[in-house]
Amino acid sequence: MSYHFASINYHHCGASKTWYGIPGSAASDFEKVVREHVYDHEILSCEGENAAFDVLLGKTTIFPPNILLHHQVPVYRAVQKPGEFVVTFPQAYHSGFSHGRTSYAITCSHLLSKTIAHLEYSIL
Repeated sequence: MSYHFASINYHHCGASKTWYGIPGSAASDFEKVVREHVYDHEILSCEGENAAFDVLLGKTTIFPPNILLHHQVPVYRAVQKPGEFVVTFPQAYHSGFSHGRTSYAITCSHLLSKTIAHLEYSIL
């Protein structure tokens, strides 16, 4: 589950890719909007605060960003081109899609935390 980890995504070649992201600081607001305005209550796996979260971890969900913006949830958009990196942080919901032919990209999340910790230590 990439939601729990930082990741770095490098785009080698192919069509550009559009990313949408919600900062980790807005994760609970995002989940509340999804729970109240996106999913039907019959879809949710449980009741209460974790209902939307449980579904989101197991599903790919696409809905218009204006639903989030209408409820003051910040949404960021980036277009990643070949040769560029996109970094995602823990608890930051994100999604992306390619603009054309399948592109070749690599995502690495399990080592990123150790790399960042090492860089912080090296800088200090």
